[in-house]
Amino acid sequence: MTAELPNEGRLAERACSTLAPKLLAQVQLPLTPPETVIEMLSILSILLSRFPVYLADVHPSPVTTITPLLKHPRIAVRKRAAVVLAQSLPTASQAILDDLTMGTVEPSLRAGAPVEEQRTIVLLLGAMARHSPSQISAIILSTVPRVLSLADVEDEELREHCLQVKLTVWLTGVLGLMLIALRLWRL
Repeated sequence: MTAELPNEGRLAERACSTLAPKLLAQVQLPLTPPETVIEMLSILSILLSRFPVYLADVHPSPVTTITPLLKHPRIAVRKRAAVVLAQSLPTASQAILDDLTMGTVEPSLRAGAPVEEQRTIVLLLGAMARHSPSQISAIILSTVPRVLSLADVEDEELREHCLQVKLTVWLTGVLGLMLIALRLWRL
């Protein structure tokens, strides 16, 4: 249904303003089955990728609603939540990004944090590098060295996620520099 919405017009705006708050409210209910949460996050992902402007001021905030799902017992929910959270960050305020960084990202990257949390946060950082590189640039100096140190942990999955983040951040930076150089060259 959401994939069939036209890109322009009042229908998409009305669908986003009606559907997104209901999905966000349902996602945060503890009795919602994980399969249903995953489907709702998929719908939110479609809406965020196609109509980010219409979801910029939605209440409840996608960031504050989805952040607790990063600690969900099901890994599939955590992975989907990380992607949707990263997609919602470009329209989030700096205060919300700071809260996410200080309250969730930083504590999970510390030595001694549970490996499951570290995996999830490294996935989030990778998704942020892909979907909201301008937002990750503010925290890149404090997070990337920690992510690189986690690559030495004896956990294959965590190591792979760390290397993916490193590659994504590097590619994003290189592509950004190439675009700047191309713009300057055209002048």
